[in-house]
Amino acid sequence: MNRLTCIVFERTGSWAAALRVQIARESPPATSRLRIVELRHLPDLRRQLSQHSAGIALIEIRQSTAADVLSWLPDMISRHPKTRFISLLNRHDTSRPHENGPSLFPAEFVEVLRECGVVDTIESLRHLGRVIEMARLSSTSPAHFDSGPQSLEQWACNCLPWQDS
Repeated sequence: MNRLTCIVFERTGSWAAALRVQIARESPPATSRLRIVELRHLPDLRRQLSQHSAGIALIEIRQSTAADVLSWLPDMISRHPKTRFISLLNRHDTSRPHENGPSLFPAEFVEVLRECGVVDTIESLRHLGRVIEMARLSSTSPAHFDSGPQSLEQWACNCLPWQDS
């Protein structure tokens, strides 16, 4: 089974801790599938992505950092086409405690992230199981996961259960 690097780029460590808890709850444990690397600084993220071009990168976006992230994220995604980028939207940004409501980010912001190349957006620590599911899919079909940009026809053929190995 392939071991997949999962980079968690965040300020506090809460997303990585929640992901570890989710992994521990898996039966059988997904620990053998995921190698979690926590990063706090953008140069470290760039260096890690250059070393592990295929994997998953979880990028925390806070309302206070959204503009900055949008300035470098599209370029980073285009430089690392084999990495699956997932945005982590902090629903209750502690830097803005007066804000209330279900989400600080409008739906249009999530659409902008998709246009940048983000494959999923997670807004709750409870939904990190989707990361584990993505790792599971990549370990059962690494060629499909690591294939990078491909045509719609190639993608559809790769999904067929009777395809040749």
